[in-house]
Amino acid sequence: MTQIVLVTHGKLGDELLRTAEMIVGRQDKLHSLSLLAGERPDSLQDRLDGMLQSFGYEDVLILVDMPGGTPYNVAIRWAKAPHVECVTGVNLSMLVETLVGRSKVTARELAGIAVQAGRESVKNAGSFLKQQVAESSRTVQGEGEYSRIGSGAD
Repeated sequence: MTQIVLVTHGKLGDELLRTAEMIVGRQDKLHSLSLLAGERPDSLQDRLDGMLQSFGYEDVLILVDMPGGTPYNVAIRWAKAPHVECVTGVNLSMLVETLVGRSKVTARELAGIAVQAGRESVKNAGSFLKQQVAESSRTVQGEGEYSRIGSGAD
């Protein structure tokens, strides 16, 4: 089973971990490393290095909160390792999907699942609902017209 490590600013990773476990239950091989206010990047790097080295050559998926930030810059150094994948933009949907799908896939395949879940979960809900209402309205009007034509009422 692939190790999953959340590397985030503040306590975001800790809260995502807790919330995901609320949905899918307690998880093994799920970890969170937080960059706290005032912490030096080399401190986070040392903690991540120690954690990943303790895993040996197990597959690892690192989920980072945003590209270009300190957690990303620390985690990306591991992306060259053949057993490590790193995906940015972690959100709850992404995390839940990776937890559900990780038992039978490699870290690379799991990274693909994470990216797809992340993309599919970001929506403009207002636009989506307005489009649904418009499509529903067209369908109802269409059905009414067809039923009048077919009933001989014209």
